[in-house]
Amino acid sequence: MTLLNMHDDTLMTSTPYTKYKTEIMFLANTFKVFTSDMLTALLLYNNKELPKDKTDMARILSSYASQKILAKTSIFRRSDLLTNNSIPRMCWSKYGRDIK
Repeated sequence: MTLLNMHDDTLMTSTPYTKYKTEIMFLANTFKVFTSDMLTALLLYNNKELPKDKTDMARILSSYASQKILAKTSIFRRSDLLTNNSIPRMCWSKYGRDIK
């Protein structure tokens, strides 16, 4: 096991975001693109604690992007959640997936 392996399960053990890895990997492997709202909905469905600050969802996804697990796309979608405003959200994809 080396620290250079970006997909090693031992990475990100010091961040509070590792508890969301199962849900993030599900979204990345199931959907071509997804938003932070989809992660929020999945966390609510799985009865997991949501981050206290709403902007932490973007930080969580960016954290996984820095590990080359996810990638930002140039696609934006409006929120599907009733409790959110209609500000467009960035779509994310699994790292290395070709999005057109």
